[in-house]
Amino acid sequence: MANDPINVIDDKCVGCRQCVKACPFEAIAMQDRVARIDLTKCTVCGACVETCKFDAIVIAKREESARIDHSRFKGVWVLAEQFDGHIESITYELLGEGRKLADDLGMELCAVLLGHDIAGRTQELIERGADKVYPLCQGHHPDDPGLRAQHRALRRDHGRSQPGLACGGLGQCRIDGRLHRPGH
Repeated sequence: MANDPINVIDDKCVGCRQCVKACPFEAIAMQDRVARIDLTKCTVCGACVETCKFDAIVIAKREESARIDHSRFKGVWVLAEQFDGHIESITYELLGEGRKLADDLGMELCAVLLGHDIAGRTQELIERGADKVYPLCQGHHPDDPGLRAQHRALRRDHGRSQPGLACGGLGQCRIDGRLHRPGH
């Protein structure tokens, strides 16, 4: 279709199947001797475009990027992880890389610290390079005045803006209400 990110030009496709072989995601199949791309599998990696000697597959141009209001994006955000009150080492690595990116982009580096009983950890993140830290306590009732104050601070500073870049590691996750760490 015209609005799809990648398309096969039927008149140019000769049915050679080279694109089918080149696709690492098995997203291309032949139908009536013409390549068809399954957009639920396709990642628009371009492997098929490079392989096609007949220029029968094209990636749509991204014109919408020129229309994006970049003023909505503000800051580089790192999702700071903690486990049992101790900040995970991946957070420090991300803060280091985030600091470089924020400086290159002329943006602020913010850490969003998730957890319970974490208020004392904000200074630690500032010492590691964060310009601001937003502690958001998990596990509190949404009507908790402390949690509402934290959300208000985040909205006050960022309003309707979104982070220009957000990153976080996977140091822990909740499964069936229990906390699990990868490899444990």
